Formats: sequence, C-alpha cells, structure tokens
Amino acid sequence: MFENKRYGVIGEHLAHSRSKEIHARFGYDYSVNELKPEELGDFVQHSGYDGFNVTIPYKKAVMPYLSRIDAYAAACGAVNTVVKEPYGYVGYNTDVFGLVYMIKSAGMSLQGKKTLILGKGGAALAAYAAAKELNAAEILFITRGGADNFGNLERHSDAEIIINATPVGMYPNAGESAVDLSVFDKPSAAVDLVYNPLKTAFIFQAELLGIPYVSGLKMLVAQAKYAAELFTGEAYLDSVIEEIYRDMYFEASNIVLIGMPSSGKTEIGKLLAEKTGKAFADTDEVIERDTGITIPEIFRTQGEAAFREYERRVIDEYGRMSGRIISTGGGSVTVSGAYSALKQNGIAVHLVRDKAKVDPTGRPLLSEPGAYERLGAVRMPAYKRFADVTVSNDGEKEKTVEEILKKAKAFIAEQ
Repeated sequence: MFENKRYGVIGEHLAHSRSKEIHARFGYDYSVNELKPEELGDFVQHSGYDGFNVTIPYKKAVMPYLSRIDAYAAACGAVNTVVKEPYGYVGYNTDVFGLVYMIKSAGMSLQGKKTLILGKGGAALAAYAAAKELNAAEILFITRGGADNFGNLERHSDAEIIINATPVGMYPNAGESAVDLSVFDKPSAAVDLVYNPLKTAFIFQAELLGIPYVSGLKMLVAQAKYAAELFTGEAYLDSVIEEIYRDMYFEASNIVLIGMPSSGKTEIGKLLAEKTGKAFADTDEVIERDTGITIPEIFRTQGEAAFREYERRVIDEYGRMSGRIISTGGGSVTVSGAYSALKQNGIAVHLVRDKAKVDPTGRPLLSEPGAYERLGAVRMPAYKRFADVTVSNDGEKEKTVEEILKKAKAFIAEQ
C-alpha cells in the first residue's frame, strides 16, 4: 500500500534515533536523514518526501519552508511532523498528543495544578500546549534568564507538576539534572521528555523522593503513532502504542544480573545473550581484559579498594550502553554510583542460589570460613534495593532464563 511512498526523519545528529524502528512497525519505509543547517531548505524543497518527522534543531527552522501550519503547531511555535499535500507541505505537532497520552497513561492528572516546564524550546512549547489541554491551573516556563529561572526556583516551591523539556540528562550526558527536585514542597508528578537513557538523573531524584514519575519513551512512541496516522490517513488503535513501547523498552534495556559470588551470573548471562541476541558483558572479565591482571591478583597486589575503582569505571561505561546483558561482580552493588549507572538503562535481576552450590575457588573474598555468610549479611539489603525482579538459579538453566525474561517483560509492562 505504501510501496511508492517516502517517509523519514530529519535532524542534525541522529545516530541514536529510534524513529526508524518505530515507524517500521506501521508498514512503510522510513529513512534517517542527518542534515547540516544549510541543507534544510534544499531538503524540504527538493527531496520529494511524502512525509517526514523533524527533530532537534529544526522544529522551528523548518516552518518558513511550509505552505501551512496547523493550529497546534502554530501554538507551539514548532513542527515535528510534515505531510505533503497537493499545494505543498503542511506542518503539524504530534508531540502534544504524545505527551498528553503519556501523562494520562501514567495515571497522572494536571487538572487544577501549578505546573513548571523546564526549558523554552520546541519541546517545552509542546509541553505547554499539553498542559493546557490537561487543564493545568498555572503554567510557567523556567529558563536560564528572565523572572522565572533556574536560580530562583524556591519562589515556586509550591509547584505540583514538574516537566523537564530540556535535553539535560540525555545520552551521552547522563547523570545530569536540570533541577534539584528537593526544592519543591509537594510535587505530585515528575515528567521527563528525555527517553535515552530510560531513567535520567531527574527521574532517579523523583524515585528517591517518592514522587510519581514518567519518562519520555512512551511519548516518543505515541507521537509517532499520531504522525503515522497523518502520513497514511489510517487510524490506529492506542493499543499499538503500548505494544511498540513494550518491545522498544525491552530492546533498549540492559538485563543486569546481580547477586552473591557463584550465583551463576556469568553462565546465565551468556544463555540470556544467546536467547535474546543482546550483546553480553561480564564486568569482571572486562576488568581482567583491560588491566591484563586476574581478579585474585588485583586483590593480592593492589587491594580491594583498587579493584572497586576498576569496577566503578566499567560499571559507568557499560551502564551507559543499552540493549545488553551485563553480569556484575558480587560486590558491584557496594560501588559508589552503581545504582544509577546500572539502572539508568537496566532491569536489575537478583539471581539467588542455594549456598550449598557455591564454589569459592578463585574468589578472594570467600577464602575464609564464614566469609559467605558475612558478605551476605552486608550485601543482601543492597541486592534488595537494586532488584527489579528476583529469580532462583537452583533449577535447570533454561528455566532460569525463561523466568528472567518473563519477569523482565512483566516489569516493563508496569512502567
């Protein structure tokens, strides 16, 4: 049906764009087009595309090249979807609908609530339109300058909804947050439009403070569904949003195996990688490869503190990646910053095993009698804090793998 149609996305840096894989689910070809600013006008005027999406930094810059702008796009001052009509290109903004869908599906209400929008770019303007659609009582932009800025947030400590519409915290600058959420007295929701990583520093703050939160992947999928309807003229059920979202969340997620030494994390990790097609990494093996020294030798010659520093660096590196199986050392949960590093893209699976099956060979911290019990007493609270799911590894390995995947997908369905 769409054989002769051309669709795609334009932007300046699209190496990590997920638009192609989303739009492929709607049955048409979709290309990714990185453009330099001076190439934008030529693309719009001569590419011949039947429709295309627009992302940073061209959501505003594309507008002068269009024949018409719809009301939502005009209100936002930004276009993210362009459709070819007989008289020229028409600009739309499906980000508004995507954000409204994401907020509603998370069970959040903006009705009558004071809402702060961080930023003033195209995404922030879409957030403003969405907040109006959801009947927020007062909507304020927080910017670097002006009366309401990041330096005087205390004057709005009564804000109930905080929406991050800045790129702060986006990969590769994970770990940064535009604001300190503890400034606010009683926020009822934290909404982040960033989707890579799956959980940003902004979201981790909300989690720590007990604030209900939602991050941007579902908005990305939802706005693409509305764009697909504009491209094709067909109506799609909202259930397709949930289906694609779950699949994309799983594809983007790392499955991070945590647990006591000799719980079988490496063996199960390799089987998971084989089953899912995700790349496998064992943090201990990476440390040995990078240092050229075995783990026992590091402990013997440099001490545990040196090993933990090597481990911290590897956790930080691999935690930023996505779509992997990561087997961690037993003490990884004690490493500074490991929680956010491993869980920004990771589903943490606590693998448990009967102590009778533990093999202490080559494990420096298990060399003394009673060491396993002492380690367990210290680490078990951290394993429980990290774990999104817990799975026993006392039975057949294939069944352990199946149980991990079943529980991981159930966890995603709840997000």
